[in-house]
Amino acid sequence: MTQTIQYDKNPSGEGAAARVSRAAATPTISTDTGTGWPALGSKSHKAVATAVTICTTGLPNADRPAAAAGELWSTQVTVRALQACTIQAGLAFYGTLGATLGTLRGTVTSAAVTFAAGEVKTLTIDGALAPALTASVDLQVSRTIAGAPAIGDAFYVDKVTLTKTATSVPYRDPTTSPAAVWSGTADASTQVYYDPTVTVVPYEDDAPTPRVDITLTDLYPSALTVTVRQISAEGTVNVRDAIRKPDTANAFFVTDYAVPPGIPVTYQAQQYSATGAELGLTGTATTQVNFADPSTVVIQDPLNAKNSVRVEAKSDFGGLVARKRDVQLYRRGSDTIALMGQMGLLEGVPLPVQTKTIADAEKLTKVLAVSQVLVRSMPGYLRIPRCLHVVVGAPVESPVDVSWGGTWSVWPIVGDEVTPSEINSIASPLTYTRFKATYATYTAAKLVYSTYLQAKQSPPPDI
Repeated sequence: MTQTIQYDKNPSGEGAAARVSRAAATPTISTDTGTGWPALGSKSHKAVATAVTICTTGLPNADRPAAAAGELWSTQVTVRALQACTIQAGLAFYGTLGATLGTLRGTVTSAAVTFAAGEVKTLTIDGALAPALTASVDLQVSRTIAGAPAIGDAFYVDKVTLTKTATSVPYRDPTTSPAAVWSGTADASTQVYYDPTVTVVPYEDDAPTPRVDITLTDLYPSALTVTVRQISAEGTVNVRDAIRKPDTANAFFVTDYAVPPGIPVTYQAQQYSATGAELGLTGTATTQVNFADPSTVVIQDPLNAKNSVRVEAKSDFGGLVARKRDVQLYRRGSDTIALMGQMGLLEGVPLPVQTKTIADAEKLTKVLAVSQVLVRSMPGYLRIPRCLHVVVGAPVESPVDVSWGGTWSVWPIVGDEVTPSEINSIASPLTYTRFKATYATYTAAKLVYSTYLQAKQSPPPDI
């Protein structure tokens, strides 16, 4: 998970009824109704000096998030001082969690900030590095000794965020953030910051064809559907079967069976609300799928990944690039005027390949029987697209060594480029039969896969 967290007992706007309790000890909650502070949160964490010493507020041990050495942590906290003073924030890193606070391993502090009486300011720490042996992290806001704090002096802390990020994340309330990136109720503190993340896993095998698995996590709670985009030097296209598709439990999984080989490919997704409004983009992830033998190409049905075959390209594969357009010539006296239409797609592209086995020849015959085929090739074949959608009007198979008992055939294929089909679905290789062959009952499958997403990510073998 890439979710980053803040305190379960974040003081921002949480009263006793709304607080999420997971420890007996709770922070002191004080309502300050006479000074305008409720505008920042109806209830706030109050730190009061009990002696002429530094006045500090933190949260109980059980509320400190787990942390590890080498991680970067950041915080933002809004503070209002009742008296003129100097205040600073600090991130304290501790050792093993337990009944005690553990051993202090190190502290990173913000600059000391001067406050006038009643003044409100935000303190920030960006990218504090957790030292060795760190097990947890705690936010501490302290009034420094400057200004000689007296008994009863106090300040308030509100709108706290503590995140495992290189830069601090501002507090956002669902009532003010259309994207609702914070979970929880309006005007109350919350526990999870949603950082929509993309994870990709490339596969270069033929099971059923070279592909990339794409997983989206931490999608906004208000996101109903997503569209996944493939971005490369070939252009930006939507991933088939991932256009305005519903997510499940703030996550989504899809496989891209049309990834262009041999070049970097980046994936990103747009999130949409129930009304179709754009909520924002996820992060990005980049990968690359290569063919071990660059002289091979993959020819497949773009709507059925299992209808695919890898074959060897001949030397003149892609050796002619021709685009046509309609041209009309008109004579006007001694002048000739031309009216031209738009440039078309590739026509008459030579795509000769060869198969060495009867099995591959039968696979290629089956692929070429569909109305439109996808040809994927590594860089190096002139200037044809890495993902070329074509129609093949007259597939020809020319046996080479049949008279000697061989199975070698040459296919002098010629294709005309066409616009890819806009059908937003594929014949999924993941079928009910595939699960039933491995698990006798639904209950047995549930013992292995706790969620539908897990089942899609790691299905049983295709028997």
